[in-house]
Amino acid sequence: MFDIGNKVVYPTQGIGIVSNIEKREFKGETQDYYKIKIFNNTMTLSLPVSSAGVSNLRLISDSEAIDIGLESINNAMSETNEYKECTWKERMAANSKRIKSGSLRSTLEVIYDLTQVKINSKLNATEKQVLKNAKDSVIKEISYAKELSIEDSTNLLNNAIKY
Repeated sequence: MFDIGNKVVYPTQGIGIVSNIEKREFKGETQDYYKIKIFNNTMTLSLPVSSAGVSNLRLISDSEAIDIGLESINNAMSETNEYKECTWKERMAANSKRIKSGSLRSTLEVIYDLTQVKINSKLNATEKQVLKNAKDSVIKEISYAKELSIEDSTNLLNNAIKY
């Protein structure tokens, strides 16, 4: 259960804050809904409390978890050689699953793996967008968790992936 004021990560949508918890009727049943204001966007999501786990909604990582994730990014990667030999469609399926998991570690793996593929060959337009979105999401999480500027957060991530 999340509380009003909690900063959360909603996979595929970004980082936001639980702005309200309200009761709403849907199909004849009254349910509690989280109202989530997505940062850097005009979007406000309405998510049934009962669906929070299925959607992989989570609190933003704390500063220590960010540090651990960044320090271990090179060790946390999937088998890059095997990953590079996959078709882009196979990579997309794997990356989509990892990003939807909502975990910081999984998103860092996507960033690392796609960066390695990019260094050794070309990414197609879809993979470039996935890499950009994943980096943007992690950079924003670093920024909110560590209270750093976007520029400093970007540098922290780039240094971790040796990019």
